[in-house]
Amino acid sequence: MRIKITTISDTSSSPSDPYPSPNLLPPVCPPHAPPPPPPPTEKNGQMGKPIKKEETQKKVPKPTGPLKSLNWVKISEEKAKGTAWEFIEDEKLYRQLDLTDIADTFASSSSHKDDDTDTASNTISRKNREAQITVIDPRRYQNCTIMLSKLKLTHKEIKCALLGMDEKGKLPKDMIEQMLKFVPTKEEILLINEAVNKFKTPTVLALADRYLYEMAQISRFEHRLRCLYIIRSFKERVDYLIPNIQSVIKASAALSSNKRFKQYLSLVLAIGNYLNYGKRNGNAFGFDLHSLNRLVDVKNSHRADRNLMHYIVQLIERKMPDLTKMNRELAAVHEAARFNRGEVMAEIRSLEQAITTVRTEMTFMESSKKEDLPEHIWEENKKDRFISHARHFICSATADYNSLEKLFSEMKSKVIIYKL
Repeated sequence: MRIKITTISDTSSSPSDPYPSPNLLPPVCPPHAPPPPPPPTEKNGQMGKPIKKEETQKKVPKPTGPLKSLNWVKISEEKAKGTAWEFIEDEKLYRQLDLTDIADTFASSSSHKDDDTDTASNTISRKNREAQITVIDPRRYQNCTIMLSKLKLTHKEIKCALLGMDEKGKLPKDMIEQMLKFVPTKEEILLINEAVNKFKTPTVLALADRYLYEMAQISRFEHRLRCLYIIRSFKERVDYLIPNIQSVIKASAALSSNKRFKQYLSLVLAIGNYLNYGKRNGNAFGFDLHSLNRLVDVKNSHRADRNLMHYIVQLIERKMPDLTKMNRELAAVHEAARFNRGEVMAEIRSLEQAITTVRTEMTFMESSKKEDLPEHIWEENKKDRFISHARHFICSATADYNSLEKLFSEMKSKVIIYKL
């Protein structure tokens, strides 16, 4: 190796010269050999940690050109262990598939059209002016009046029904839900009371204003109304969920034991890995079953009205006709298809919160004292049946909820086999 040294000044032997002569410089040593390479580490460079095991590469044939992608939620090799995916034999299917036809049918194209739909808003007709006094928002007045015309009860009858927790069933559940939209606000109560004080009587109020005035006289009107709605709707909500959950348990049992369904999954997995070769979603060892809904998103490159789902159905009819029997064998799945686990989980949590809401209000009402209420309200509330009804509801609703949650836990244990 030739080493070039460039001097900055002429040679000098003077001790005050900062640039000494070359013969006074120490000899130049040849460069050292490079150090040995470091031992293998993880990508973060930290020592002492085991090297992450590489995922097994599936034997997927390489496409001849770019293909459209199947945007499934793939399951890795590690997560596939212990599930039905561990025993799926998708790689053997490539010998039966016409890969050239698949590549031609789903060749990648850059042109995409998105349909945008606009929703039009409906117009609301304006109300006629009332002869009596109204101080609330005109649109709110109109909607409240419409609600009262459907209810067909006097203000006194409504108050008695609420205090008695509607023992006689005069308030339909859907009307209670509508009434919750017309809980008097603090501002409305202030304006309405000013009008009543000015004219010395509530009879001057228009229909909707009078309704809000009368409901404001009921202690904790909104809380009571909300609890009444919970009590009236709870059993119906539980009864709706139970058959849905049972249908999923039944469908899960049918799926887990059906060989043809496993063959169908193998076919989709094989074609999906072929389309996703070399891409982020490639080399999948399984997929979330909800990903089956995305087969229709992979459009045919030659026919806009055809997609990957059409292709797979035609392929089964031509080359795997035995799989067509799967439709009859999985009849239970059609009923369970209406089920959305996320929505049911949210509904179960909502039912739990509903019980808590009624319990909290019951506790508050039990601790309330006579002196906390105006005398005229206390007299009217003597017939209040809230506490006794709430106590009975909490007892029965808690038992129903516990049974429902146990059934849901059983369902979750059944569907885990396919990573639903």
